[in-house]
Amino acid sequence: MDSWQEPWNAVGKIYTPGFSRVGECTGTLIDPQIVVTAAHCLYDRRSAKPINPSKIHFLAGFRREEYISHSVGRCVRFSPGYRFRNKSKTANAVNNYAFIVLRKPIHTPVVSFYNQDEVGNQDSLVHAGYGKDRRYLLSVHSGCSAYFHKDKFLANDCDSVAGQSGGPVFVKKDKKHYIAAVMNGRTTLEILNHKVRLNFASSILSHRHNFKEMKSCGLEASLRHGR
Repeated sequence: MDSWQEPWNAVGKIYTPGFSRVGECTGTLIDPQIVVTAAHCLYDRRSAKPINPSKIHFLAGFRREEYISHSVGRCVRFSPGYRFRNKSKTANAVNNYAFIVLRKPIHTPVVSFYNQDEVGNQDSLVHAGYGKDRRYLLSVHSGCSAYFHKDKFLANDCDSVAGQSGGPVFVKKDKKHYIAAVMNGRTTLEILNHKVRLNFASSILSHRHNFKEMKSCGLEASLRHGR
């Protein structure tokens, strides 16, 4: 995909420092000053502690050695109920998202939230991210489907690999893309007596009206649900 065209220019690469390695994930601009991604991307796996926001780098529209704009974090607002684990757990699937408040706003078109309370079976999904197999170019899977789990996380059959964690799950309506969730892991569900390997994503729709709270960067490290 051309990562300098809408809506892909709002998707970018997240780099974080770590012991003997650099973390790589995907994030999405939902406001010139807010990036949404998976919560586990913003933890140091060795210490199991949140990464200093000033060490979190977001590169919008990243492709090869170029990008549209760059900023670092000012603070991070983690979702309620998230508990970091080194291995992906379905128990965290509902809460595995976070909002990075950027130190410097990025003035490129941002994506809009899906205007419903939840994704439906009839919705056509689109997932974007920087996977380890094409880590310097944006990959997109269009036309994937949603499945629903008793724990209310959004299982889906979109293609996703390491590096695409935190990447957006869009709902496509009338040729436009609206963000509904962020990708964060893999799971196995039983569908019609068959075990199916799927990805799971965390819905962020409950936060589509509280940007002011996200940007506050107060002492509290998490967000409240609500509108």
